[in-house]
Amino acid sequence: MPPAASPAPVRDERWLVVVSSKRDCRDVACPTVVVLILSAKVEHAGRHDELIRAGDGGVQRDSIAQTDLVLFWPKDELLDDRCKGDLMLDTLIRVRARLANTLGIAEPKATGS
Repeated sequence: MPPAASPAPVRDERWLVVVSSKRDCRDVACPTVVVLILSAKVEHAGRHDELIRAGDGGVQRDSIAQTDLVLFWPKDELLDDRCKGDLMLDTLIRVRARLANTLGIAEPKATGS
């Protein structure tokens, strides 16, 4: 008999990548930003995921930005000491290109797929 599956771990927080423009991030008239969820399970990366290397933007280990999990997040929930850092510009460009491809507004060659 196979061992019983252990319950899923409880998560108090998830890492997010803000992909909104700086203008939207700073504009007080814009209460939300567009974010993607990060996963450290890089072995499960699929065609809608973009690799973010450990150390980039404060990410502690290699992770994937899941561009098929797009959320609109209230900015007032992001403005505290949990902000870890800024992604390198080339990483942010790759993540945004993958997002555009996932949404069907960019050709696959723009993302290296």
